[in-house]
Amino acid sequence: MQNGPGIGRHNQGSDERRNRYPYLAAWRRSIGQIWTGTRATLGGVVPVLRVQDLSVSIAYYVDCLAFTHDWTDGSMASVHRDRASAMLCEGDQGQPGTWLWMSVSDVDALWAELEERGARLRHPPTNYPWGSRECQIIDPDGHVLRFGAESLAGEALGPFRDGVGRLWFPEPDGRWRLGE
Repeated sequence: MQNGPGIGRHNQGSDERRNRYPYLAAWRRSIGQIWTGTRATLGGVVPVLRVQDLSVSIAYYVDCLAFTHDWTDGSMASVHRDRASAMLCEGDQGQPGTWLWMSVSDVDALWAELEERGARLRHPPTNYPWGSRECQIIDPDGHVLRFGAESLAGEALGPFRDGVGRLWFPEPDGRWRLGE
């Protein structure tokens, strides 16, 4: 059997290779299916987040955010929840304070769940003019996780919390006003 060009040929491998490189499991999960055409397809994005203490970060993602710990290999680990994955890398790869946007079926239900689990809440679910309803959670290393879904009909637009924590309020003319 021949593999066509693109990622399909790289998805083949021995059990030894699969076990030796456990991060490939997240990659395989993100691509969903093998492409056999002439154009390579992209799978889901799996961000690599720099963390100060790997064990603290794994515990936070598992206990507070209800992610599953997939594997740890030295200073690198992988976690996932449903179809969202992230790699955590102690002291390397990436920058503190990275922002991620993840889609979710129900932002308000997620906010309530994460609040109950003790997550570090940064900004509550809010409707925005770009058509989404989002909340912000922060992890132990200052990474901001923006969870978003479609806006709630009939709900007013609300303020946006920026990278340094300032609130910006939407104006009727489409501009934003810095809060006081």
